[in-house]
Amino acid sequence: MKSIRNIFVPVLFTVFISFIMTGCTSDTVTAPNQASGKATIFMQTGDVPIHPSPVITITEAKIMFSEFMLHEVNNTHAAAPLSIGPVIGSITTGRQSSAITVGNVSNGSYNMLSFKVEHPPAVSVTETDPEFTSTTSKEKYTVVIKGMYNDVPFTYRSSTSFYKELFLSNPMKIESDVSVNIRLVIDPKMWFVDKEGTTLSPLEVENRKMIDENISGSFLGAVLEY
Repeated sequence: MKSIRNIFVPVLFTVFISFIMTGCTSDTVTAPNQASGKATIFMQTGDVPIHPSPVITITEAKIMFSEFMLHEVNNTHAAAPLSIGPVIGSITTGRQSSAITVGNVSNGSYNMLSFKVEHPPAVSVTETDPEFTSTTSKEKYTVVIKGMYNDVPFTYRSSTSFYKELFLSNPMKIESDVSVNIRLVIDPKMWFVDKEGTTLSPLEVENRKMIDENISGSFLGAVLEY
């Protein structure tokens, strides 16, 4: 087991969710006279210099989201769905990003973002990316992480599922012709270490439960940007 000081991962992964407010169109399912928005998610690494490490290097991470929701101020039970079916956010150390279009946003004030990481029954995403389905069993995955551990290539696949609620850094008011970003901050340094900061091998089965819990806990906040 090695110290956390020997682990390399980009310090922050970020997901940018852009809401561009537009008028209603014939194929938009919204109430009359209610504005709708096009939400696009950009998932990419943070602006942190990349340095090699002899223990763990993460080269790519992919996470399957089945749902994104915005919750209204003073009524968190009232939620506006954003996503249309499952979407995959992918990150590489080369800072390449993938854009995902998700649902519409109605005018209103929101202060919380929630999302689910899970593999829904729909197969369209796994047909696009077969790495989320086992080739030897019927198991389906929600997380795929690739990298090097002690100079040995590894691919960590997980079927973990979880639901998260994150308060926005500031309340968000959506009006016609308003464009905002939400930066969902993730810290991958947490993934492969225990509570004492000791490295968890991604190759050992007994470490899987703690690694999965670390992945869920690595979503740290949702920062609003106008």
